[in-house]
Formats: sequence, C-alpha cells, structure tokens
Amino acid sequence: MNRANTVYVIQPKVDAVRAIAEVVADTPGSSKTRLFCPDRHSQTELASVIRDRDLPYELLAFESVGGEHDDLLYGFCQAVAEGYSACVREEWRWSHFVALQDRLVAALRGPYVLERLLSDEPDVEVALVSSPDETSNRALWDLLAASFGKRLRSVGSPPPSRNAAQEVWDAIQRGGLRGYDETAIRKLERSKSRGRLCLSIATGNLQYVGVAAPLLNDLTRTFDLVISNASLGPFEPDFLKNYLPNPVKKLALVDLVKVPTVKASMADLKRMRDVGRSASRIATGYEQMEDRFGPALHDFALRECMRLERLHRVIWRQAKRLVSCVDGVIVVPGRHLPSNILVAAAHEVGLPTFDVQTGTITRTRRFLAPAAKTVFALNDESARMFARLGKKDGVLPIGSFKVDHDMAPYRTLNKVEARSCLGLSTDGDVWLFASQPLGVKTIITVARVVCDAALARGGVTVLIKMHPNETSPYRQAYDELARTYNIEILVNQEAKSPIAIVASDAVFTHFSSVAIEAHAMQKPAIAVNPFGKPLPFDLDSSGIAPEISSPEEIVPTLKRLAANESAVDVLRDGRALERVREIIANQLRNGKQKPKERQGSIMKCYSELQLSYRRSLSPIARPLRKLLDL
Repeated sequence: MNRANTVYVIQPKVDAVRAIAEVVADTPGSSKTRLFCPDRHSQTELASVIRDRDLPYELLAFESVGGEHDDLLYGFCQAVAEGYSACVREEWRWSHFVALQDRLVAALRGPYVLERLLSDEPDVEVALVSSPDETSNRALWDLLAASFGKRLRSVGSPPPSRNAAQEVWDAIQRGGLRGYDETAIRKLERSKSRGRLCLSIATGNLQYVGVAAPLLNDLTRTFDLVISNASLGPFEPDFLKNYLPNPVKKLALVDLVKVPTVKASMADLKRMRDVGRSASRIATGYEQMEDRFGPALHDFALRECMRLERLHRVIWRQAKRLVSCVDGVIVVPGRHLPSNILVAAAHEVGLPTFDVQTGTITRTRRFLAPAAKTVFALNDESARMFARLGKKDGVLPIGSFKVDHDMAPYRTLNKVEARSCLGLSTDGDVWLFASQPLGVKTIITVARVVCDAALARGGVTVLIKMHPNETSPYRQAYDELARTYNIEILVNQEAKSPIAIVASDAVFTHFSSVAIEAHAMQKPAIAVNPFGKPLPFDLDSSGIAPEISSPEEIVPTLKRLAANESAVDVLRDGRALERVREIIANQLRNGKQKPKERQGSIMKCYSELQLSYRRSLSPIARPLRKLLDL
C-alpha cells in the first residue's frame, strides 16, 4: 500500500498521543501524511500533538458538506431513525427519535464528509487507526468500508469482524455498561430544604458547561443547587474548580445516564431491523445512500435503538426521584434527551421548568418548540421565532448571561487600546471577519465578499480572526487571499474575539456567534451569505445581524446600522442574570403548579412534544409518518 497516498482516519475520543504513535509507526519518516478525525474536539488534540512534535502531517478539515448534501445526510438519518423509533413504546417515541437521529448523523457524518473531500482522488487509500475496543469502531469501519471498499485497511488493532453485530450485542449483554451510583440522590431524598434548583447541562459539551457557568455562579449566592448532568465527561473532575469559584454548601452531581446492562431478545432486534429498513426506503431520492450506507447504518441503529429504549426508562426513574427533591428545573439547552425527560418528570408533579436559549435559532427541523414552561430567549426577535416553532407562551426575552459574562472585562476597553493589543494601526477603518471551520472553499467564498467591499471602499484593513478549530489549510488559504488583494489583510488565530471586536469598526461572519458578541458591544454586525440558501442559524431573523449576499450591499447596510448603533436592548444592557434571578425566585415563591394529567400514559406530558415534532416534520419524513400511523 502506498503510504504517501493514504489518509489516516483517527477515531473520535481516542488518546491522541497513542493514535499518532500508530500513524508514525506505519509511515516512512519522509512522507507527507494526511490525517482525518470526524470529531472537532479530538481534532484539536491531534493538531496540538502534531504541532508539539513538529510532525510533517496535514490534518484535513472536518467540515460541514453544506447545502443539498447536508440536507441529504440529515434527511437520510431522519428516515432511518423514524423507522426504528416507531418500534418503541409510543410515549418514548419523540425523545427516542431525536436522540437516535443525532447519533446516526454523528456516526455517518465523518465517513460521508471524508468521501466528499476525497471525491476527486479515486486512488487514495484510507487507513482506520483502530481502537483495541472492537465495539467502538464497528460502525465507523463499516461506514468507511461502504465508501472506500478495498481501499480501506486497519492500523493498530485488527479490523472488526465482518459479522460482529451479534458479538457486539453479546458484549453489551455481558455487562459492557456500568450501573449508576445512587449516593447523591439518596442524600437529596433525606434532605428537604427549600429553594433548591436542579440544573441539567446536556451531554458533557464544554460549550454548554460554559454557557451555564455564569448562571451557576450567580444562583449559588441565593439558592441551594442540585446539578444533574447527562455526563460531564472529561470536564467532571475540574468542574467545580473551573466553573464554580463561589462557595457551594449543598451541591450534588447526579448522573442520570449511566445505565445497567441492556437485554433484548433477538426477535425484537430482527423486528426493528426489518421495520427500520422498509421505512427508510420510502423517502424518494434516498436509494443511493440507502444502498451504500444502509446496512452499516442499520447495524449501528439497531444497537442504539435498544440501548436508548432501556436508557430512557432508567433516566425516567432517576428523573422522577430527582424532581421529588427539588423545587424547580433548569435545562441548558433543553433540546437534548436527558433534559427533555427531566422536564417531563417535573411537569408531572407541577414543578416550574426553565429552558435557556444558548444561541441563535431558525425555523428548521433542527429546532423544536422547547418543552419547558418558561424559556429564556435572547431577545424579542428570538421570542417571535419560538412562537413560529409553536412555543407562544412563557417565552421571556432576557438577553444572554453568557455574552454578558464574556464581554464584561472588555466593556471598558477602548478602540485605541484594543488595536494596540493586536498591533493594528489607529488610523483608518478595521473590518473584522470572524471565520468558521465550514470548509476552505466555503469560507473563502464568504471572505471574498468582504474583501471585495473593502477594496471598493478604500482605506479599510480586513482582520481575519480564525476559528480555534481551523487547521493549516485554512491558514494557507487566508494567506493566499491576503496576497491576492491590494489591501491590508491580517490573519490572526490567537487574538481573543472580544478584543478583536472592540478594535474593529464592523464585524462580518457567515453565521458565527461572534455576531452576537458584536451586537452586545454595539458594533455593527453583518451575516454574509453569497450562496442564496438559508443559513443553519438565522442571525437576521434573530435581530442580531442583517444578511447580505453581495459586496455592493455592505456599505448601505453599515450606514443603516449606524443609525441604531446606540440603541439599548436586552442583549446590550448586561442585566441578563439579574432578570433570570428575579424570574426564578418569583416562580419558586409561587410553589408547585397544577400537575399535568397522565390519562393512562407513563408520560402523557410528551403528547405535546410529539404533536410539536410531527408538525415540524420535513416533507421527506411525511410519508414515513403516514406508514407509521397505520
């Protein structure tokens, strides 16, 4: 095999040093080796190891394929998930569908993106740097094999068996999943103090832990807190130290997700497989993806579906016990599986529930109406967006305590001081372009719109603030862009976004959250979309940044924004935490509300969620709904 023409695929969440060592052992020292990892956090660790060891390796960008290809990916996984979710009990179907679809998209995205990246290289070979744990690389191996066939090989551990489905399931039945520790909940059940909140942070994502941190720090001054986590994962050991500097007298970390051994009969598995396959084939136009990825994805969905069904019931039992110990529930964000089940359990006993909006939203299949009774929205425009999603009551515009917290140290910084920090001239205009790891071609197309407008305007310096996850191909493309234009274009990956915002006169992005920070700092922000397709996060409809498509629109839009530059709204006044604290305290003082009636169902409160979900089904899934209702 030609090692110089090989792309090494590193599994998500593996030890980066070990994985690189396997690649080094497999490649000649002089070769130019390419690596790919279908996980942004693992990719960052790999980039750090490569840089520290000065290895001649190139890390391919894990990008969103975008446009119709991304729609195809999501639609196909939605079709498969719909079929499997129909096989579980009706009261679990909504949350089951959402969780299973997310898992399928996560499993398929890496191989699908890599296939698109290498579409012009028919002779390239792919090597999966395997984990010793066969169960963890089974789906990734099969999905890569569907795309690359005989060009795929394994580095490190042997490749998983081609008939490993039963072996994997047997391993789960033998006790591959650990039981949960009840100590924290038992302590809570023995204590009956008032003013206690339960806050759920979804899935161990550092982004959401960071969003919740300012809220946690503020509320610990007033309330006893109980934090229920899907799992903080690698952040758990340092969670208190890093995110809760205030003393906390009563705090419990309760993990709702660790589950005991899952058991299922082979008849159940076969029935799920047959229904899932037939349902996914109904969606017109998906035959090619079904033929290529179907078998591997269905094996993965089969295991996940049974694991999730058991998981839901364990979470439900734990959630019921947890809500009996608290006076209210906050979820960050509320669209994830443990959060939805926790909210449903709270509603059944009449507890107040709160959902924190973590970023801009848009009316797409990725967003559903939140289940919580009270939603803390970013602004009035976001509240109207929630109404269009079906959440018309209980949506309160409060701003963003995450943005307030992040921007607070820089509100006293002036433009001259900020430019001095970045080595920029104090003369002339500076336009900040906040980039994103969306693919080199995509982001360069967006950046050219800004550079064309700057060239036409004259006297403008363009500062390109690279995203932390952007790798060397992005840097090379930005440097080439700077050489192409007869204007000053500076590229910076180390600068802090708030300092770059203060130093600039205007902020441009595709759909980055930097636009929210710019809006909070009263800087004009513009969303650049030259592709004519809806953005996944709608900054325009959210009242954050107007959307433009051509260089000629930029200057008139900046003039229009300048008229409202000093306008104050909830995203700019820095009082989000104050508003949240007052709302929560008032609702807790009011005590329990009338519980929702169960009417013979374990989770009747999910009927509203199911209805909201069904109304938001894309045209692709409507034929599936018709089949599943028969």
